[in-house]
Amino acid sequence: MSNQTVTANSITVHGRGSLILPFRLNNDQGSQTDISGWPLYFEIDGIPIRERLQPDPGNPLGQVIVLERAQVEMLSKQPYDFALIDERQAAADIFTVLWTGKISRTGYKGAPDGVAGV
Repeated sequence: MSNQTVTANSITVHGRGSLILPFRLNNDQGSQTDISGWPLYFEIDGIPIRERLQPDPGNPLGQVIVLERAQVEMLSKQPYDFALIDERQAAADIFTVLWTGKISRTGYKGAPDGVAGV
């Protein structure tokens, strides 16, 4: 899919798209862990993006990372660090980083030349 490319430690999103990325965890035996009720946040360092993950309509045990087009346009072609954080124990000041990597934008952003208000 040209809208987004995801590897184990990187995400690249086209500047005219949005990011919709299912997230799931498996236990040591390979079975999926139910994270549907966990308070998970996706943060990007260097720009003001901190988004709570949403329920995954295609997987009742998982969640989805969602960035709207306006947020994707805030990304640059140079990668930023991101972290996906489990905040179940936030009241005790304990946070667990579940995934880290780099995120960047590819392609162009804003309406194509000569097209207004898309």
